[in-house]
Amino acid sequence: MTEWKGQFSGALQGARKVIRSAADWRSSWAAIGQEAPTAPDFKTHFAVAVLLGERRTGGYRVQWLGVGPAGGATVVKYKEMKPEGMALQAVTQPYAVKVFPLEGGDIRVEEAED
Repeated sequence: MTEWKGQFSGALQGARKVIRSAADWRSSWAAIGQEAPTAPDFKTHFAVAVLLGERRTGGYRVQWLGVGPAGGATVVKYKEMKPEGMALQAVTQPYAVKVFPLEGGDIRVEEAED
């Protein structure tokens, strides 16, 4: 699997992180509050973790929009999707982690504007 997501990370504040080492992988999963899955090969891949922070209902999620070069860097874009229709009436802390091929150079994570 190259993508993980869920509604309950325990992270009250939003955060996004580029993960480029096994140590970062373990600490990122500790911040999410879950046991780390098997780490990818960081010689050929990197990962991005997006934690949306606390939300008042379910239904929020991260949608990955793509990855590509921009201004000499690799840019990963995502969007926060809001609930549609009925949603779980509970406090949630949505998160997503995804692995991408490593192209080299700087890596930026950007939230797309509506």
